[in-house]
Amino acid sequence: AVESGHRTLYRSAFDLLEDIAEATATGQRRQFVSDLTRVPLLIIEDLGLRKVPATAAEDLLEILHRRYHKASTIISSNRPLEDWGAMLGGDTAATSALLDRFLHNSELTLIKGKSYRLYDRQQRLKAETGK
Repeated sequence: AVESGHRTLYRSAFDLLEDIAEATATGQRRQFVSDLTRVPLLIIEDLGLRKVPATAAEDLLEILHRRYHKASTIISSNRPLEDWGAMLGGDTAATSALLDRFLHNSELTLIKGKSYRLYDRQQRLKAETGK
């Protein structure tokens, strides 16, 4: 998307949630969420890799709700969708609404296999040692 000239914002889930908390604490939440809404493609990486704050479901819902039918969002996670409710603080109305909006027009891609990073490392080692 970037190479094609599309404006994109790429953040890890934990960094994005920290950014929201900081914007909230400094009185900049409305502007920050507005900025996130205007980015044509938002990529949120590694949701569920670290424990999320208690407000994660509500924070992500606000972002997805404002982007709904307006802009594209990609979320990567190493956790199955069945775990997202518990991961985001239990079976709350915010979690249900977040999943409802996210899954409504989404394409799910399940990637199985070994880590690409480990594969890449093995290939580089083979090239270096000739084995």
